[in-house]
Amino acid sequence: MHRKGLLGYAGNGNGICSFVIETLEKPFLWWWQKALFGEAADAIEQQLTHGVPSLNKRQRDSLVRTIEDRSRPLTYDNNFFIKNIEQESYRDVRDTPELAGYVSRLVTAAGHPLGQPIDLQRLPGVAPNALHLAGDGDVLNAADLVVRVAETNMEIVLADLAGGADLHVSGGAEVILRRKLLRSGMLAVVPDGFARLLELNGIPDIRVAIESGTLPLSDIWELRQKRPARRFRQWLVDAEPKNSRDLERLYVESLGRTSLVQSLPARVIRFALTTAVGAVPILGVALGVIDSFFVEKYLAGYRPKLMIDEIRKLLPPSG
Repeated sequence: MHRKGLLGYAGNGNGICSFVIETLEKPFLWWWQKALFGEAADAIEQQLTHGVPSLNKRQRDSLVRTIEDRSRPLTYDNNFFIKNIEQESYRDVRDTPELAGYVSRLVTAAGHPLGQPIDLQRLPGVAPNALHLAGDGDVLNAADLVVRVAETNMEIVLADLAGGADLHVSGGAEVILRRKLLRSGMLAVVPDGFARLLELNGIPDIRVAIESGTLPLSDIWELRQKRPARRFRQWLVDAEPKNSRDLERLYVESLGRTSLVQSLPARVIRFALTTAVGAVPILGVALGVIDSFFVEKYLAGYRPKLMIDEIRKLLPPSG
């Protein structure tokens, strides 16, 4: 995703906003201006030139083309921004005790009457004709904190529009994400439900194995990138369990579904596969791979048990 522009907090009641700087007659004076507000190819080149100076021009040009081909601009209308960035950020601040308390202390220190309601769109410290940008160090004022929350929500939007990409956020964002999960009701459902699925399959809580060093965290991360894990995460999203018992029920139901193909002898499946594609007989491991892949994915449908089986492989044998 190519994001053009920045988030800021504007005075005079405007609050959280997105803005860009465009050149009319004079070009940008500094490279970072091109990187933030320039067109995609120019922005990428500026970042590579100044961020990775060891690259020669041929390498840099090749990377610019590759990155540009695999990127797409971030586009949304004003209503989307208001709902998912502006209003969601105000809601995060109000509903997260740590943030609400922090904002209260900051505005009180800036002269706001103690105990009076706080208007998050009219925070002190930003003049009517000014625009405040989030800093990198300590929080300067309440507006600075609110913009940082908005940046976290923008990262979530970027990850979602990029197809549900992994999310990397700044330190402290975990309190915001936790509150979002609490509001959705998923914070207890998914972990508790997943623990029930492990227990149902006779697998101990893997958190204990990780904390003790028996199971390296790197192995879990590697499993997370595999196809069964990606499919399992999608199954969780599609299942929409209301509680942990509901997730357990859905899992058990998936075990009970049997297709016509599963009832056929393996030799019949092999014959059907090789005949359908007009291939010569396939022997050994290749045949086993085709059988399991074809049956599980295309004929029998997805089984969340595939993920459980992958976890079982990671754990040391008991006894």
